[in-house]
Amino acid sequence: MAALGAVTVADIVAAPSPQARGAAADRYVQAVWAAWRACHAQQLARWYEQFVLSDRL
Repeated sequence: MAALGAVTVADIVAAPSPQARGAAADRYVQAVWAAWRACHAQQLARWYEQFVLSDRL
């Protein structure tokens, strides 16, 4: 699994202005997606198998 990244919600809260908070939020979203994208397809396949296919058996 990818690292969770160096940007956290705390960085958004600590930003000194609305503009800086917006920029920090953008960086946070990008970091979250970068960490998640690597396992996205496999995780969705597992959830589908666990929650959708299991109901059909």
